[in-house]
Amino acid sequence: MKTFIKDWWTRHKRKLTIVLFVLVPFVAYLAYTYAYEVLPGAAFYLLPDLELPTPEERVLVFAPHPDDETIGAGAYMFTATRSGAPVRIVLATDGNKHGLKNQRYREFRHATSLLGVPPHQLEFWEYPDGQLAEHRDVLAARVGQAIAEFQPTVIFYPHPEDRHPDHAVLGRTVEEVLACGPEVRAYRYLVHHPYFPQPKMLARQNFLLPPVAMLTFDQRWLKFCPSPEAKKAKTAAVLEYRTQLKNPFLRPLLLSFIRENELFSSPRP
Repeated sequence: MKTFIKDWWTRHKRKLTIVLFVLVPFVAYLAYTYAYEVLPGAAFYLLPDLELPTPEERVLVFAPHPDDETIGAGAYMFTATRSGAPVRIVLATDGNKHGLKNQRYREFRHATSLLGVPPHQLEFWEYPDGQLAEHRDVLAARVGQAIAEFQPTVIFYPHPEDRHPDHAVLGRTVEEVLACGPEVRAYRYLVHHPYFPQPKMLARQNFLLPPVAMLTFDQRWLKFCPSPEAKKAKTAAVLEYRTQLKNPFLRPLLLSFIRENELFSSPRP
């Protein structure tokens, strides 16, 4: 028996060494990811609640691309419009990276109408998709103008640490303007991050939770728990983005925002 084991080990030692060399780091990586990058579901109940919108609110949403407004704050917008609060959406780019501008604009109009936002409250800036940073010199002025004209009490915009460059530059620009402008309640929404949302798939009963790496002292995370009607409206709006849902890489991301809550970050002063 000992001879058999010794012969078997001699024949397979090289293969086993390679397998272990690959498998052990992979298992360690998964363990690290689970332990340090993803919050447990129970953490949801520790997040403070974002208060419900009232008819007196004026809600301004900045979106880098068609669909960001819906997956980021669709349920909140629906709740706001149902309460009687006016909502305006500024769409920064043309969404034309793959030559789908007309289709994506059409989807944008349909999706936002399901959320209760009328066509006259949609503003199109039409900067080239993926090239927002190249227009940084004029972007701040347009953001400031949009805020001055609409006079919002609440603003939603992309998180400056979002991994997509269009999201990051728009988020940083909005914060630069707000630092010198009127005081409003400002909330960031996150879309692109390796550990958000988790899992990246349709999981209606799951919660949106912030990545561990983004639990920092300069911001606080809040949850918005919409009504069943608002969740239904957001789901229908997300499904309007058929061009994105046809993409096997983007489909899981969009569907992963159909959850029990929406998630926002509020910068601390």
